[in-house]
Amino acid sequence: MSAGSRTSTNLTALAALFGGGAGGLGGAVLAQCAVSLAHRLGAGSQALQGKWGPPFFDIALFIGVLYGTIAAALSRRWKAALAGLALPTLTIMLPLFVLERTARMGWGADIEYSGGIWRFLQNPWYAAVVAVYAAAVWGTVAWLGRAVSGRKLGALGAIGGAFAAYLLLTLVQKADPQLDAWSWRPTEFLPQLSALLDGMFTGAGLGLGIWIVVRRNNEKVSGA
Repeated sequence: MSAGSRTSTNLTALAALFGGGAGGLGGAVLAQCAVSLAHRLGAGSQALQGKWGPPFFDIALFIGVLYGTIAAALSRRWKAALAGLALPTLTIMLPLFVLERTARMGWGADIEYSGGIWRFLQNPWYAAVVAVYAAAVWGTVAWLGRAVSGRKLGALGAIGGAFAAYLLLTLVQKADPQLDAWSWRPTEFLPQLSALLDGMFTGAGLGLGIWIVVRRNNEKVSGA
């Protein structure tokens, strides 16, 4: 039996919900502190953040620390935590590092964004940024589900749980306009409430999604 199988077999609903939620909440706090500390060490330079925007180093580091902490909480394995940290950080930083240096004015990188989501995606630069972020985040979510559950279907469970967490956060933000209109301040050590809720919901959703897959698999095994 593999290490991944041992972890998934022992995963309970409470451990998935509260462990994932606590990991996400703690991850949001650690991520904000990491970004703020990085700025104090000189990470606010254009060489790291890029000149076109958004500041991809801040976002990559925040997402990496967040998912690394969630991976640690759900798997309780340091290798999974390191992979959870490195995977989104590198898959955001490296492509955008190249794109930011090869973008031309025709991409629309020099045009300030305004308008709805469809106009946003019609801008080649912003569309490329969204594609990189989406691939990095959802790729990490899928990997985390596979790694924690030890099964391929764990990736689908994690994606479903993370998407449910996104919908829940959206509902909460719509219910409170102040949460919906929050702006990230990367130089501050204290994370804002929306970031804490995002981390907690994401971790809990991932955990529950993975647990559902594990439970169904265990039921099939016991019934065979």
